[in-house]
Amino acid sequence: MAHWENSDTDNRYNEISDNDDVWGPLVSFRPPKNQQFSSLRAFALLALFSSVYGTLINVAIAIAAHHRHLPSPYVVPTTLTLITFLLFQLTLGPAWNRRASLLARREHYLAQTRGKAG
Repeated sequence: MAHWENSDTDNRYNEISDNDDVWGPLVSFRPPKNQQFSSLRAFALLALFSSVYGTLINVAIAIAAHHRHLPSPYVVPTTLTLITFLLFQLTLGPAWNRRASLLARREHYLAQTRGKAG
């Protein structure tokens, strides 16, 4: 259990995840620190994020292409969603979920010990 607690990598990932500025207007969709970050929640948030930035990238491509053949407007947002989701699943997600699991176990343990003491 103590292995990940001392992990500098997990600590850095969780510092990023805990920063409200990184979340911007989506900060209210971030789960509590003691709750697992589900794949469904992550995918939905990253799809929203990627659709906005993917559309901006599409506009930049259209401006730069000067009336040449343009890719489908769904290609960039979809690709961006898949890439960010994969990166989340390999980095921030596991770090968040390890911490959430530990915090939930601590809370459960403390609730049990308070119940026995009372």
